[in-house]
Amino acid sequence: MANETGHPSFTDEYDHRLSSRILGKLVDVTSKSHNRYIFKVPEHQRNVNGKAYEPYIVAIGPYHRGKKHLMGMEEHKKRYLKELLDRKPKKDVISYVKTLRSLEKEARDCYEDDFANITTDEFVEMMLLDGCFIVELLRRCAGLVTGQKRESFISLGWMTKKLGCDLLLVENQLPFFVLQDLFNRTSEEREQEYNFQDMILYFFAFSVLPNGWPVSKKSDENSTELSNHLLSLLHDNWLLCCYPERGIKPDVNEKYWRFRRWVYELEEAGIKFERARGNSLFDIKFENGIMKIPRLEITGETESIFRNLIVYEQFSPSENFNGRPVISDYMKFMDCLINSERDVELLCRCNILHNCLGDDEVVAKMFNSIGDFVKLSRHNYYFSIFFEVNKHCAQRRHKWFAHLRHKYFNSPWAYVSFFAAVLLLLFTLAQTVYSVLAYYKK
Repeated sequence: MANETGHPSFTDEYDHRLSSRILGKLVDVTSKSHNRYIFKVPEHQRNVNGKAYEPYIVAIGPYHRGKKHLMGMEEHKKRYLKELLDRKPKKDVISYVKTLRSLEKEARDCYEDDFANITTDEFVEMMLLDGCFIVELLRRCAGLVTGQKRESFISLGWMTKKLGCDLLLVENQLPFFVLQDLFNRTSEEREQEYNFQDMILYFFAFSVLPNGWPVSKKSDENSTELSNHLLSLLHDNWLLCCYPERGIKPDVNEKYWRFRRWVYELEEAGIKFERARGNSLFDIKFENGIMKIPRLEITGETESIFRNLIVYEQFSPSENFNGRPVISDYMKFMDCLINSERDVELLCRCNILHNCLGDDEVVAKMFNSIGDFVKLSRHNYYFSIFFEVNKHCAQRRHKWFAHLRHKYFNSPWAYVSFFAAVLLLLFTLAQTVYSVLAYYKK
């Protein structure tokens, strides 16, 4: 605004200074590519259970590089690279360096952070050591490396579990095209019949995935082109095995979007729970008052794997399955079913959950905390089941039956007392009838 003399006011001058300062702060800001699919876990997710996103024994990629407790595996990375080069005397390390240097820019663009503190040479060295370690680990687990002593740490069950879990952390990834390129360049003729994807899935099935986590036994060679990294590959392959189509009813009142009761109370309302047969973890059905849920084995690695799959779905949606977060929907569904250890105990009794942790309360807390930051959307994968179960429970006879069981039959002793009262009533009635008949006989 100008003053009466027509000169700019002090307010205008301050506004220009502020505008210049803001523009100066925007000079170094660049638009990030949508392809930055390797990222740090958001703080609100990490605060719930940070250990689920932290590597235990091996750092892959730049996010956890150089951490003291992970340095022990660096020697194994160097040894793997040396043994790989010894097997391929015609190729010098310079050929791999040149290849990875040409991929550096594309690889850096896959990470949310810019890592300006890591030089080009350091980044290329990291890709070579980490990438060759993964490729060699897969080969050794598949028995494709001959002339080498059996790996002592691979033969340890707990070690392979921790390795498999570390390689499925969302922050602990290399771009898949780096791994694919290294595998192709280091493969021998006898390995050409092996599909890289098959080797990856075999390793995870062998190392970390419990029963109930099927992987495709027949891979699609083109599917790896859509994979971002190892976690992405496992996510998409798992859903390809298990993804059944389901109808959606998006226009029903929001009160039907979750269960009004938990497993224990649903059983009181007359709903039965049974283990569903088949390999699809997500194929849950509700028919004729019976809810059929596939069996899930809960191990020490289950929470970490699910948490990282959910973070990947929530913040880097897959192009497959119409971008629908099927695993997030599954965990939210289970969270809606489970409120306490009593619900877990009932599902274990029905052989729906197999609790390898031993403590039902720990499992209940796991499901409840995983679902904390997962929102039920209008297109929830299990919407139709929410709707049908709530409709079933809303029927008057089921509400009456649930109320009766909850108020009068909430313990085993209540049943004993009830049957004792019924027997006493029957005996009294029988005695009365006998007395009446005896009276008339006289």
